Amino acid sequence: MMPGAEEQAGFRTYTLPDRAWRVECSTAALEEILRASLDGLLSLPLIGLEVGGVLYGALEGDVVRVVTSRPVACEHAFGPGYTLSENDENRLRQALGASAEPALTGLIPVGWYHSHTRTGLVLSATDRDLHRRYFPEAWHLVMLVQPGYSKPARLGFYLRGADGN
Repeated sequence: MMPGAEEQAGFRTYTLPDRAWRVECSTAALEEILRASLDGLLSLPLIGLEVGGVLYGALEGDVVRVVTSRPVACEHAFGPGYTLSENDENRLRQALGASAEPALTGLIPVGWYHSHTRTGLVLSATDRDLHRRYFPEAWHLVMLVQPGYSKPARLGFYLRGADGN
């Protein structure tokens, strides 16, 4: 478990330094994201394919609660990274409107996730641009996942600072 994390009733709570927000993440959603990230890593020897998707949940006071997720396929038109093509962005827009799906009733998009198979848990310029365009609220989060072949996966959560970055 990462520093600043605690587990209660099927959710892990993560506190973020210098942020007013806390993140609660369903362990079931987290396990599904970790499994997809590892599958992506193993699908292309040595470098892996990055995967991603939308996080759905609720905003409850100062808590961003992640209940479930939906993958957004990437055709990897620009290589193994999770850099979205126009087709991929169309799928992302569809996923953002998927709240009408019966299983997502009462949930809203609270952010997005994606794996980094070759780099650390740092948002790239492409990541920041995607976040700015599709997830404009201060409480919208990014979950980065770094799966490992022989070591535990690492998670990084990102929210905007007071300056909007």
